[in-house]
Amino acid sequence: MRAWIIYAMAASAAYGLSAIPLKYAANRNNLSAPSELVLLSSCAGALIGSVAYLIFSWKSASALMFANKEAIVWSGLSGLISVAGSLAVIKALGHPLSDTSNVMALMNTNVFFTVVFGAIIFGEMPEGIELVRVILGALFIVVGAGIIAGKG
Repeated sequence: MRAWIIYAMAASAAYGLSAIPLKYAANRNNLSAPSELVLLSSCAGALIGSVAYLIFSWKSASALMFANKEAIVWSGLSGLISVAGSLAVIKALGHPLSDTSNVMALMNTNVFFTVVFGAIIFGEMPEGIELVRVILGALFIVVGAGIIAGKG
């Protein structure tokens, strides 16, 4: 199996698992913490995890000394956009009528938006049978989201 597939699946599992403590902290049936506190705590946890990774990975830590400034700006922009998404997820999970499975399923329609933005910004448009697979996959994502959203 290709390494990028393993990393992508590990990311999927980690993001899926991360919804559980967010729901517990933000939902009125549990701790009912304010969204802002949940967001700041989540970001602090991400920062602690990042620093721990750099401490235990000297190769990555030394690469920071030669970092490309433009890469830092684009990565920072990604972080800002991610914070907006995280806040929206926290708000959704904090709603008393939300189900974790429904919120995360709808949140994972991000694949559809990634495909669209990737095509627009990077010109990443598959060809042939790959194009058919991407279009069908995107349609399934949109239909699935509609089914889930229609439930609540």
